[in-house]
Amino acid sequence: QTKIRHISILLMNIQNEKPRFLSPTNAMISNDDTDMIHKPITILREKVVVVGDEACGKSTIIQMFLSSCHNYTKNYMATTSVKFHVKDVILPEFPSISVDLFIYDIPGQSVFNQRECISKHLKEASFILCVFDISSMASFQSCTKWIELVKAANLESERGHIPCFVVGNKNDLRDGGIDSREEVDGDDATSFVKQNGFEYFECSALKGGTDVERPFLSIISKVVDDHTKKAL
Repeated sequence: QTKIRHISILLMNIQNEKPRFLSPTNAMISNDDTDMIHKPITILREKVVVVGDEACGKSTIIQMFLSSCHNYTKNYMATTSVKFHVKDVILPEFPSISVDLFIYDIPGQSVFNQRECISKHLKEASFILCVFDISSMASFQSCTKWIELVKAANLESERGHIPCFVVGNKNDLRDGGIDSREEVDGDDATSFVKQNGFEYFECSALKGGTDVERPFLSIISKVVDDHTKKAL
């Protein structure tokens, strides 16, 4: 199982920096609060914009990922402004590479769905993580709108293609037989992502956070894989 470790690094004006590849630097890697050693490490920074309709669980998924599935938000509060988070992750098979995910939680209410309100936060995106609620067909149908909104904000970006990861949240609502609240069939979601060249994940942010880390770890694996290929 992939372990997520936190890294103590001096980052100046981190919120104003654009995600980019950095040269190897000396960072302080800590396995606990008392054991600090210096070791060369390559830091890779990537911006992930998390989009989707209101109440589909974007913020909860992010919080569960940031807390390693220990911080489940019981009381729902709509995100009314763009929230910014940073998570440092080291894959055990690549101990000399740290991936810093700059995660932007984009509000989903209709009043915020205007291009001028959020487009500046969508620029320079490295990855799109589009979340929908499997009990809401409307949120699934909105995925195309959200993805195109991010792409439109990055037309002048030097990155070109932006990989997209679609996440069907609340798959626990498929349980219960005739009491199931499922509106989006897994096959329909799979067909949608295949037609568009996206990747698809399902999860439940409820309680233990079933599979909420998988899309983020897939992004991290892609970042590390692309970096190691370039280094050859």
